Amino acid sequence: MTFSSSDIIGNKATQSNTTSVGSIPAQFKIKSYNSSNYRAVIFGNLGGWPQGLHFSPTTTAFLTTASGNIINSNNATLSNTSTASNSTYSADYANYVIVNNDTNNWTITLPLGPSTVSTTSIWVSGGFELYIKKTGSGTLTIQTPSDTIGTRVRGINTVSNKSFVMSSSSPQVIRLLYTALIDSSGNTDNTAEIWHVIQNKELNPVNSNGSILFAGTTSTYLTVPNDADLRFGTGDFTVEWWQYQTDINGFPRIFSFGTYPSASFGVSIEGGTFYVWINGAGNSFGNASATGAYKNKYTHFAITRSGTTIRVFKNGTQMGTNLTSSYNFNDTTNDLRIGNESSLSTGSAFGGNIKGFHWVKGTALYTSTFTPNYNSITPHANSKLLLNVTDSSNLVTDSSGLGKTVTNTGCTFSSITLPFY
Repeated sequence: MTFSSSDIIGNKATQSNTTSVGSIPAQFKIKSYNSSNYRAVIFGNLGGWPQGLHFSPTTTAFLTTASGNIINSNNATLSNTSTASNSTYSADYANYVIVNNDTNNWTITLPLGPSTVSTTSIWVSGGFELYIKKTGSGTLTIQTPSDTIGTRVRGINTVSNKSFVMSSSSPQVIRLLYTALIDSSGNTDNTAEIWHVIQNKELNPVNSNGSILFAGTTSTYLTVPNDADLRFGTGDFTVEWWQYQTDINGFPRIFSFGTYPSASFGVSIEGGTFYVWINGAGNSFGNASATGAYKNKYTHFAITRSGTTIRVFKNGTQMGTNLTSSYNFNDTTNDLRIGNESSLSTGSAFGGNIKGFHWVKGTALYTSTFTPNYNSITPHANSKLLLNVTDSSNLVTDSSGLGKTVTNTGCTFSSITLPFY
C-alpha cells in the first residue's frame, strides 16, 4: 500500500522541524511518508511531544523479521504487548497473524495495546501495525478487548465500532494500524485506543491447478517453432506469465529468441535486475526485488508495447521507467525458447515454475496499474500462445485457440498450493 495525504491522521501542520519522534524530526518524516524506507503517522502535540505511530517497513520484514502467530482454533486472543516494542510485537516491522479457519466462522480478539499495559509510559513511543490473514472461506470476526481493562475505550476505525468482519469467501488479508490517546479525527482523547484498517485485500484463489516445472538445467526447456504469429513487427504486444523462481543461476532466461549477445528478444533476471533483451541489447527495468521478493513465491510479470512505449509490470505495478522503442521484432531464424536460450547453457537455465505464459500480438493489454489474473486466462482476440496448464495432461497445450505446437524437453507438471501469492 502506498500512503497518501489522506492516510495521515490529524494535523501535521502543527509539527515543527525540530520536534522529534525517536531521532528523526517529525516534519521530516511527514514529508517523506511516501518513502518505501520510512513512514510516519503524526497526530499532534501533547505535553511537548508528538503523539504518533512510526515504523520502518522493509521488503522482507513481513516474513523474516517480524513476529508472527499461526492460529488454528476459534476464539483466540492475541498476546498482549508490554511496551511498544517487545518480544511479542515489533515497533519497527509489520507483525502478522495467520488464521487457518477453513470453512469455519471464527473470532479472534486483538491484544491490549502498550499504552494500557505499560506502567512507564502513557502514550505509544514506538507503535506498531498488524497484518491479519485468514486462509479459509469462512468468516473471521476481529474484535477489541473489553473497555473495562485499563479504563480504555477501544474500537476499530472508531471507538464506537468494536469489531470488523473479514467476510470474503476467498483468502483475505487486512492491515491494522494501532493508535492510542487520539480519536479517529486526530483530537486528544486520553481513553481512546483504536485499530485503523488501512488495507483490506481479497486474495483470489487459482481455479486451475498446475504449472510447468523447470529444473534449472539444460535438460528442461520448451520450444515453440518460429512463425509469423510470434513476430510482433513494429506493433503493440503483450507477453505475460506467472513464475515461481528457485534457481541460483547467473543469467536465467524466462524466454528468448536467439542467444546472448545476439538475441533478438528475451527476458532475464540477473542478480535481481530485470532485463528485456532487444536486438542484442539488455535494457534494465530495475531491481525485481525493490517492491518485494520475486523468488520462492508466485510473481506475475508482463511486458507491453503501446505505440513506441515499452513497459514492464511486476504484480500489476510498473517497474522502472518507460523504454521508447520502435524496433521491428521480426526474427525469422530462431524458435521461441522458454526456460533457456537457443544455445543451451546452465547459466541461462530458468529453474522453478511457470504458468499462464501468454503471447499477444497487436494489443498492449496493460498500460497502467492493474490486478493480475490469478485464474486461468481467457484468450484475447489477439492471443497467439497461451499455456494455462489446467492439468497434467495439458502441460504444454496451447489454449489460445490456435493450437500451437509446443515441444517439451524434460519439464514436468507441478501442482499449485493456494493462494497463488
